[in-house]
Amino acid sequence: MRSSSRCNVFLKRFRRKDDGAATVEAVIWLPLFIFLLALAVDVSMTFHAHSRVLRVVQDVNRAFSVGRIETPEEAEAMVAALLPDFSANIVVDTQITDGIIGTRVQVPVSDIVILGAVPDWASLAINVESYHYAEL
Repeated sequence: MRSSSRCNVFLKRFRRKDDGAATVEAVIWLPLFIFLLALAVDVSMTFHAHSRVLRVVQDVNRAFSVGRIETPEEAEAMVAALLPDFSANIVVDTQITDGIIGTRVQVPVSDIVILGAVPDWASLAINVESYHYAEL
């Protein structure tokens, strides 16, 4: 058999086989699936961090309202100490106005996201506010 006829036989057989057809679609869709997975991880971490910061702020405000913490500076230090992951870039402000204890916390999203699926989110911040009546 001549080499050109062998080549023709090979090409005909190659065109008829569809064993690797799914690979093409997988290669096309794989980046989208990876991006969606990374996005889900980053959004989940952001929501988890928000709920964690809110819980800490509520606990510290409660301790301040019943007298376990005596000054706004102590409350701010306590919030920063209970959130060590964010303590370098966290902004905490506690004030007492007309018997209401208010604490505001700002955490940069860049400290929270793991994979950075959306780079523009790095400039955003999570803002948490909580208010309690002073009980003493």
